Amino acid sequence: MENGNENVLKGLESMMFSFRLLRNLCANGTEFQNKQRQENNHELGMKYLLLLANHVKILRREFDESDLKTWWSEQALVTMRAGGQFLCNFVTGNEINQSSFWESFFPSSVKEFVSKVNYRPFLEPLFAAVHNSVASSKERLESICSEGDNAELFGMILNTMVVNKSVAEDGAFQWVFLIISKLLSSGLFPRAFKNLSSVHESTTDSRVILLKNVDAIIHNAPSEDQPKVLDEETCVILAEELRNLSEKSLVSDKPKKVEDKSEEDVSSVFEDEDFVKLKISSNDLELVFVLIQIFGLISVSRDDDKASWVSDILLNNGIVEIISRYLREDYKAEQEHMKNGGKQGALDRGGLSFGFKRDLITILANISYKHKGVQDKARELDIFPMLLSNCKIDEKNPYIKEWSILALRNLLDQNHDNQAAVEAIKLQGPAPSKELEDMGLKAEIEGGKLKITPVDL
Repeated sequence: MENGNENVLKGLESMMFSFRLLRNLCANGTEFQNKQRQENNHELGMKYLLLLANHVKILRREFDESDLKTWWSEQALVTMRAGGQFLCNFVTGNEINQSSFWESFFPSSVKEFVSKVNYRPFLEPLFAAVHNSVASSKERLESICSEGDNAELFGMILNTMVVNKSVAEDGAFQWVFLIISKLLSSGLFPRAFKNLSSVHESTTDSRVILLKNVDAIIHNAPSEDQPKVLDEETCVILAEELRNLSEKSLVSDKPKKVEDKSEEDVSSVFEDEDFVKLKISSNDLELVFVLIQIFGLISVSRDDDKASWVSDILLNNGIVEIISRYLREDYKAEQEHMKNGGKQGALDRGGLSFGFKRDLITILANISYKHKGVQDKARELDIFPMLLSNCKIDEKNPYIKEWSILALRNLLDQNHDNQAAVEAIKLQGPAPSKELEDMGLKAEIEGGKLKITPVDL
């Protein structure tokens, strides 16, 4: 190894021990923390961290491949981690140091570091320092989700939560998760969500990641507290977002002509041609799925006397119309599929995710509980045939039969008009069945009862 590299590594080792010393001193109390601030050691520490962030990849490339497993090849990485831990301990439990950290490094220095470093052990202590700084200050928490560079940095931080298309579950993830929880509990979520949109795309990656974390936060809350996780303003913002996205993604109610379509060609609601025509992004679709899951959780009413306030917000933002249109498109596609000789339950649902129809019906079942407005709207939209058609087992939508029955129960409860509407639905005859035909059988209605007979009779 060349002498130049030896000198660099010795310097990095000295820096590492210095960072560790400062880190341990800061852990001993405010007196040591204040001393570091007075000596501007925190600013010097960030300066060296940014310097290392710029050169760490270059340093690693100078080593031979055979040397990468030796301790000194990782020296720059270990030094950076120690520097981040120093800054984390510098701000922990010290309001003055937190203010100094924020004024000196947020957003410019933190943004520069996050943009250059993708090694998660480095990000963990820095994100911890950010969390500790905002956890005790509403003003700093507000700044993290304000417009411009701050919102851009927050989006970058959110994007670090996904590694190789899956959610990372490490220390860096946990600190960002706690920041999001703080935004929710402080009522600042609507501002953060709004400012994460870009000029070119409203549904950014960071918005999707943010909503997935909200879904996880609600799931982790005790069942009795789940409806309380989102405040009214947040619920309204998300309901409006779902309505807007649904208007973009829903295909026309106008029946489609199906000509020479094979079983694999038939899909519903989200068809490839509609992606192109409406320019629907995958982020839009993913956000629809996440929003449906969130509303399925928080719409549960636990009050025997009145429906949840969530039901009113969802009703006012057209949730029943949204559910009706999704179910109707799927219902029509299923019928067309069967007419063309397709097998029941074998319909390719295109962009629909696993359990999506069930989640829609779950929301309807929840918000219709003792809510006449929802009940009447469902009757106006003639939603009962779609619910009845889903009172069956569907392996792509587990428990959809049970949720459909519950939805019908709640929609009919103490509503004579709805009861009359369901009673007026007449039997149209058995649906065509490719399975029965393959066995040489056919279904008939005789005396109001279903009868299976051989085809030749």
